[in-house]
Amino acid sequence: MERFRKSVVALIDDKIKGTTTITMDWRDPAVAARWANDFVGLANELLRGRAIDESTRNLEFLNQQLAQTNVVEIQQAIYRLIEGETKSLMLAHGRVEYAFTIVDPAVPPEVRVSPRRALMVISGLVIAGSAERSLRGLARPCAGARPSRRPESWRSSLRNRRLAARSWPASGGI
Repeated sequence: MERFRKSVVALIDDKIKGTTTITMDWRDPAVAARWANDFVGLANELLRGRAIDESTRNLEFLNQQLAQTNVVEIQQAIYRLIEGETKSLMLAHGRVEYAFTIVDPAVPPEVRVSPRRALMVISGLVIAGSAERSLRGLARPCAGARPSRRPESWRSSLRNRRLAARSWPASGGI
């Protein structure tokens, strides 16, 4: 659940505007839009249920306190509190969008947002090219164990040395 919340759902709370934006990032845009709308509906349902339970408990307590007191001023104060709780209970029962009002329902995007396949292909080609150059650069120092020249030129230089040795006069006297 934690992984889902971190990778799929994003909640952005704008205190200045007084709005909360819910973003769902999923493979299928239609599913993501449905989840976002259902998420707001579920949040409204849960908060409305909590408000109804809390107001009902408060009304029960206030009615108990009203039955126990005979002081008129306290009874009037309790009646005002009962009136406020009754209004809260009425709003919770009457409004479907209790806590969150949907300003703009989620719809699937018309233009694909991710993955950006062209960008992935281009970056893959760039990485592969730089990896090839790096590997070629690493392969050159290993060639230092061989003669520095190509074998053909090494053989020709050896042949030239032999010819040069034959052309020198022998060191012995005539």
